[in-house]
Amino acid sequence: MLGSLLVANLIVTAAAFLQASVGVGFAMIAVPLLLLLEPQLVPVPILTAMTVLAAAMLLRERSAFDRDGALALIPGLMAGIILATVILPLLPVTMDVVFGALIIAAVIWSVWGPVIDMNRKTFFIAGTVAGAMGTVSGMHGPALAIAYQRYSPAQARATIAGIFVIASTLSVAALLVIGASGGGDLVAGIWLLPGTLIGFGATFIIPRPTPKLARFAMLAVAFVSALALLTYR
Repeated sequence: MLGSLLVANLIVTAAAFLQASVGVGFAMIAVPLLLLLEPQLVPVPILTAMTVLAAAMLLRERSAFDRDGALALIPGLMAGIILATVILPLLPVTMDVVFGALIIAAVIWSVWGPVIDMNRKTFFIAGTVAGAMGTVSGMHGPALAIAYQRYSPAQARATIAGIFVIASTLSVAALLVIGASGGGDLVAGIWLLPGTLIGFGATFIIPRPTPKLARFAMLAVAFVSALALLTYR
């Protein structure tokens, strides 16, 4: 058990560093590997660790937080979480496939298609997909990465972090309410905090990426996350 926790925290350290540097990536690294190592660490324990990391990120870059975008995303998040809690017991695999396909299509569009104007409607759609995906798999980030790919890295990191605090908390609460998780999962999440905080702390030493590199990294994370959704279950 101790060995598994050590490996799990090493995984979380790498995932937290990527998330705190780029704005997304925590679940992309952590979820597939933890499912192989200790499946019970997904989704509630990893969502618990994600909540702590996101809160630390938001505190660090709170001045860059995009309030207007967040206000449009939050209703969508709530709608997505409700949608997932209703459908989750019936069609979890189908939802993974749908979300994975949607994110891959969005990444392809972002690279080769016209620029999508981010307004209240498109933010709501992104929030809905993020809320549903996060509740199903612990991956809120891909949809948010698509939404904030053309914003400044600091604004993307801060806003996505703020959304993650809300989204992760609501997703955990929803899973507890429907009986898909229990209090023991919350305790398991505490055991992942050392790796989470070490990964976050490393970003104060290692420089964060330029805007161009940050956008590329966000799209790459979204694409790989979508592939993971299609393959790891």
